[in-house]
Amino acid sequence: MDTESCTHYVGIDCGDAQHQVCVLGDPGQPPKEFQVRHGGRGLAELVMALAHEVAGQNHRLAVAIEVNSGPVVETLVLQGFRVYSINPKQLDRLRDRYFPSGAKDDRRDALVLAQSLRTDRPLFRLVEASAPETIALRQITRTRDELQRDLQRVTNRLRNLLAQYFPALLQLSPNASDPLVWALIERAPQPHRAARLSLVTIAKILKELRIRRLSPQQVHDILQEPPVQLLPGATDALAHHATVLVAQARLFHQQLHEHVRAMEDQTRQLCEPAPQPSSPATTGCQPQAFPPDPTQCLSDCEAPLAPKATDAAILRSLVGVGTYVLAVLLTEATRAIAQRDLAALRAQTGIAPVTRQSGRSRHVSMRRACSWRLQKAAYCWGMAAIQNDPLSKAHYQRLRASGHTHARALRGVVDRLLDVAVTMLRDGTLYDKTRRLGAQNAA
Repeated sequence: MDTESCTHYVGIDCGDAQHQVCVLGDPGQPPKEFQVRHGGRGLAELVMALAHEVAGQNHRLAVAIEVNSGPVVETLVLQGFRVYSINPKQLDRLRDRYFPSGAKDDRRDALVLAQSLRTDRPLFRLVEASAPETIALRQITRTRDELQRDLQRVTNRLRNLLAQYFPALLQLSPNASDPLVWALIERAPQPHRAARLSLVTIAKILKELRIRRLSPQQVHDILQEPPVQLLPGATDALAHHATVLVAQARLFHQQLHEHVRAMEDQTRQLCEPAPQPSSPATTGCQPQAFPPDPTQCLSDCEAPLAPKATDAAILRSLVGVGTYVLAVLLTEATRAIAQRDLAALRAQTGIAPVTRQSGRSRHVSMRRACSWRLQKAAYCWGMAAIQNDPLSKAHYQRLRASGHTHARALRGVVDRLLDVAVTMLRDGTLYDKTRRLGAQNAA
């Protein structure tokens, strides 16, 4: 269903406290503008006002908005309105077309959204409701990324703190992210107290953490190094701050592992194939006038079909695709994977370059306007591929030998793997290393 069947076009400029709405009806009528407060009551009033414009036929109304998720978008989608999203950078270019002076406010943004949806529909993307499993996995994955960033921030602060008053501990972990450093700070935060720890106590800590790369004597020798001389009271104050940071690091570390396990369980469920319903027409059972065994024939006809591999299982079979990469692909590129759109996948992951050409001048650069989560997943995918796949490693080495940088060579590796992934999704087949190797040798 396209916007040609729509009679009303709506632009919504979202805000924190209130949303600006612009409704365009017939071309000869002036636009209707109003504001709604953010919240359950305000969004209900918005739905009632928009439904009144089309007499309850919500499919005849198209809504343009900058974001593709959130309470406003989900409320309108659930009520049957057709919601379209656009990149904010594209909206900025469209605003200059309507207001060359550069004037900007919420009313103008809502008007530009509604007018642009009416005249430039291909620039917008239809927002579709995702499956509950995909929504849950998306939230788990994004929370995992936030926890990882928070843990990195805390450990960086702890490292800077240890460099001020207890640099000997940084010999055990240069970035202060080792649980051994945390345990030693909790047991003895001051250098003079850590120097008095016995070999038995250190051995007990190493045993609890299951650390074998260091012996108790090595840790004991590190703790015996002379401390940094600071002003009276400074060491105790910094040690107290270190214990606070260690408590935060442990909390983020625990929550991160919980979300990683939840992400693994969720992706495992998505990879499980759904059994196909039984059908006599598809099982190959042919009707007979006098079957030798009617019971056997009936059981053959009612046998379920072989389960079909899901998109998650197909992507999981690819070399280099782990739990995190699979979760990001399924949640951040849902539409592109469902449509088997290779061009969209290359653009959203940042693999497709940007070419600027004018006359004899031609410049090719890395794509910056992409999803940073998909870009990070593509980098992890490429690193895992060159370590575990001989074909990907050979292609990476050829690109490096031709003068490309490490990042550019990785993008070249992922570019080939994306082509293989889309072909597998179209055919519904799992990854076969021998088949790809045979095709490579034939080429």
